[in-house]
Amino acid sequence: HDELEYEMVDRPGTLRESLIELRVLMDRHARENPLEELGLPGAQFMLDFLVQHCRIESAAMYSVRMEPTIELTRVAVTGRMRDPANDDPMVVRALESGYQVHLQDALIETAPGNQLIAATPLISSERQPFGLVAIGSMPFTALTTDNLQTIAVLVESYADYLRLSLNASEILSQWPDAPLGLAGEFAWLSRLFNEFGLASRCVVWRVQHAREQEMLDEVLQLHSRGETAWRLPVDRKSKNHKPCVIALVPFSDAAGVRIYKQRIVDNMDCSFGDMGADQLKAFDFALGRENSFARLRWLVEGDPKDDLLGRLSVSQKAKK
Repeated sequence: HDELEYEMVDRPGTLRESLIELRVLMDRHARENPLEELGLPGAQFMLDFLVQHCRIESAAMYSVRMEPTIELTRVAVTGRMRDPANDDPMVVRALESGYQVHLQDALIETAPGNQLIAATPLISSERQPFGLVAIGSMPFTALTTDNLQTIAVLVESYADYLRLSLNASEILSQWPDAPLGLAGEFAWLSRLFNEFGLASRCVVWRVQHAREQEMLDEVLQLHSRGETAWRLPVDRKSKNHKPCVIALVPFSDAAGVRIYKQRIVDNMDCSFGDMGADQLKAFDFALGRENSFARLRWLVEGDPKDDLLGRLSVSQKAKK
């Protein structure tokens, strides 16, 4: 199985925009369908999203039972899709390996009459398959390594969305009082880095100003589509730690986060006048490192001035 390369992060627009769009739409779908719990929630929605973004003609999504034998149950379909047999060699290999399998894999080419183009498993936090996306047909020009890798990442992102609550519980031991949404999103982006090399950054904003509360509220509002931010402490009257805004900037490296931070600073300057670097500060670090959620807790509850390795001060705008 080919590993996803770091250069995927640099593909102009495509993958990053699709991942952000998928997350935004899944959030909306979950809000509009709060009682959808059986099977794979949002399965048809997710399959339609794949068809639209990856030029798929026919495909289906299945829930999977591995014991006593492999059993597929179709939960969503698009196009004229014929269900594969439970013992289809591509299905078996994808479920047993935990990775996408497609016609370009040498072992599958030896299977005569194979009806599938690709099979991509949905894997649980315990590395057990619980679903499968099978592709029956797509244009020959869409059958490229890049497109197949994009399908793998989007399916993994959907699976990660379903694992969100469990992922949050795994890292909440490092910071039990953290907002659940923050913990789940943090875990999701960290997993995408560890498994696919898709870098994301976490930023903690602080203000030293008489209008601190008003300015932090403005920082919170300045985050755009795809970025997520939380205002802490949730209880404004709490004195447990100094107020701040925590932001997750998905699929951005150090250079990308510098652009993000400068955008926030420029907007704050427009709203509140030219602010000095000592009045608006941002501390950021890459997601995916060991105990990085504990590091975030320390930044929020501790003294960020001591964080010499992780601090990246926002540069002060040059006086005009």
